[in-house]
Amino acid sequence: MSLQFDQTISTEINEILTRAQLNAELLHLIKSTLNAEGKTGELFPWANLTLLSCECISGEPEFALPGAIGMELFALAADIFDDIQDQDNDELPWRKLSNANALNLAICLLMLSYEAVSNIPDNGRFREVSTILNRTGISAIDGQFQEFQYDSREQVTLEQYFELVKRKSGSLTACACKIGATLGGASESLVLQLEQFGTNLGIMSQIRNDLNDFLDFEQKKISLIIRKPCLMSIF
Repeated sequence: MSLQFDQTISTEINEILTRAQLNAELLHLIKSTLNAEGKTGELFPWANLTLLSCECISGEPEFALPGAIGMELFALAADIFDDIQDQDNDELPWRKLSNANALNLAICLLMLSYEAVSNIPDNGRFREVSTILNRTGISAIDGQFQEFQYDSREQVTLEQYFELVKRKSGSLTACACKIGATLGGASESLVLQLEQFGTNLGIMSQIRNDLNDFLDFEQKKISLIIRKPCLMSIF
């Protein structure tokens, strides 16, 4: 599916950027940040997850395209905000900017994500997707705030770790799955099932990343597991 929709996603994003009438330097920067985190060559992972969720419930992916693009831009903005606060991933384009300009970039991407979602033709679906994005942002911010609160603690329990990961990483993957299912016309119960799948997918992915960081003795990237190594005794 990815190859089928990558070009369409790219074209739609370019049209949104053209309508935004951004200055050339900011426009170039935004284009350079798209897919910057893809380590294995995959393109538009968040948009494709959204479209895949739509296909899973036999929906028409074309109907989910505005939501998929909005999700891609939204998640990228969230990644930039996260990296600025954590001061990591120095190799990525936005980390080579001043914090002020990196913030400007993230805010612009966030606004562009809502510009993309505004292309959903059905007003009811537009409001649903906007609400999903808003609640995801609130959850992720709450998780980020809690993570910094944990910095002052000597120990973080397993339950606290999982709840934090659920609110940060889990909420984003759940958001993509929920938007895809919603725009695909799924029933409420099926939307909730796809949302739960997305939550579990995000949690598993974050645990894998944290364990890889913990075991990377050369880079030693900072993660909650590294800051609170007592947690590792449970694995």
